[in-house]
Amino acid sequence: MRAANPLVVFLCAALAVAGCASPKTLKKRDLSSVQVGQAAALSKKLGKPTYILPVTKGRYKGSQMYVYEWDKPGDNIVNRMYTYVVVRDGLVAAVFEDPDDKYEKDAKAAAYAFLDSEGERKLSGVSNQQTTAGALRSLAQGVAMAGSFIPVAGPALSLAGQAAGLTTQAVTAGGSAPATTYNPAAARPAYLRTVPPEDLPRLDQPPAASN
Repeated sequence: MRAANPLVVFLCAALAVAGCASPKTLKKRDLSSVQVGQAAALSKKLGKPTYILPVTKGRYKGSQMYVYEWDKPGDNIVNRMYTYVVVRDGLVAAVFEDPDDKYEKDAKAAAYAFLDSEGERKLSGVSNQQTTAGALRSLAQGVAMAGSFIPVAGPALSLAGQAAGLTTQAVTAGGSAPATTYNPAAARPAYLRTVPPEDLPRLDQPPAASN
C-alpha cells in the first residue's frame, strides 16, 4: 500500500485549521462544594480563575474576587456568564453565580455581551485565517526551494489558499495575510461586576449559627 504524501497530509491539516473559526467556549466550573471558611490556596477547584479583581467598596472591601467565566449553550453569546468567589484574608467568604436567565432579565447587558461575542467570533476567524495563511506561505516557499518534483504542490496550494480566503497569488508569492480593522475589546468586559454581586444566588454553604 502506497504511503500518504506528506504534503497532502499537511494541506489537509491546514484546511482543518481554516475551518475551525469558532472561539473557545468555557465549561462551567462546579463550585457547589466550595464552602465559606475554606482556604482558597488549598482548593483545587478554585485554581486558575479567569479574572482576579480587587474589591474596593462595599461589605467585602479589601477582599479579592475570583471570577470564573463560562458559557451557557444556545444563547448566541460566547461565554460571559460568571461565578464569583469572594476571598478575604485567604479564606472563602462567599460564592455567587449568574442565574441562567441573566441576559433575559438585563437587555442592556445582553446587547453588550452579544456584540462582544460577535467581535470575538470575527477575531477568532481572522486569527485562524492568519495562522493558516502563514503555514501555506511557508510551505509554498519550501516547495519553491525544493523544485517542481512534487506535482501536487501547485493545485493543492491553490485550493488550500482559496479555502483559507487567500488568493493563489498571495499564497504562492508569499503575500501578506488580509488585514483587519477589528479592534479587540479590553481583556475584562466593562460590564463585568467589580464588586461582589450580593443580589445573586449563593452557591456556598455558610456555617449554621451556633446557639
